[in-house]
Amino acid sequence: MTNEELAMNLLDNLSKIIEFDPPERFFKIGSAEAKVMHYVVRTNGSVTPTEIAEYLNVTPARVAAIFKSLEKKNLIRRDIDKSDRRKIAVSLTEHGKEFSGEIQRSIKQETLEIIEAVGEEDTYNMLRITDKVLEYKKEKAKLAGRYKI
Repeated sequence: MTNEELAMNLLDNLSKIIEFDPPERFFKIGSAEAKVMHYVVRTNGSVTPTEIAEYLNVTPARVAAIFKSLEKKNLIRRDIDKSDRRKIAVSLTEHGKEFSGEIQRSIKQETLEIIEAVGEEDTYNMLRITDKVLEYKKEKAKLAGRYKI
């Protein structure tokens, strides 16, 4: 198998894994919405729309549309920053926290089932390999001036 064929097979498998059971299918949210919620949870609190736009690499208008959708679902709230009234802070509502916890529990359970099916040794090997890939991507992003991971 050539490197090009190997690359295509790897990409095909990774995209199939991601698309097989996307969380939004079960939880009625879009992938961009899921990413925004994940980012807010990951940063332990409130974030600004600019931070999210940079993280997702999308326009501020797209972020505003995502926020509007998440607000309609009562998953996030936008508050004016008390120290700088020009800034808006985004955080999860109580419903958003519960919803996010439900998604995380579902993903964790699925991951545990995968580990059981694949086996511990292969899981460690996959983790070791994905760590190497992430390191490569981090270095590449640093060189390009857009490190975000």
